[in-house]
Amino acid sequence: MSISVAVEVVAVGLLVGYWTTAISVAVWIAIGLAAIYLFNFLPVRFYGEAEVATASLKVICLVG
Repeated sequence: MSISVAVEVVAVGLLVGYWTTAISVAVWIAIGLAAIYLFNFLPVRFYGEAEVATASLKVICLVG
């Protein structure tokens, strides 16, 4: 499970890196990790909503 978190964050960093090169990929990875940690500290109701939103975003990106 811990490997999947690292893979997701690196994938987000690389994906955003294609859009802009002004900010380092490491910054995007740090932002992604911070978001994941913040989501994990939320109550279950909000964590579930965040999971649905991010999963929907992944599906939209895949279809797009």
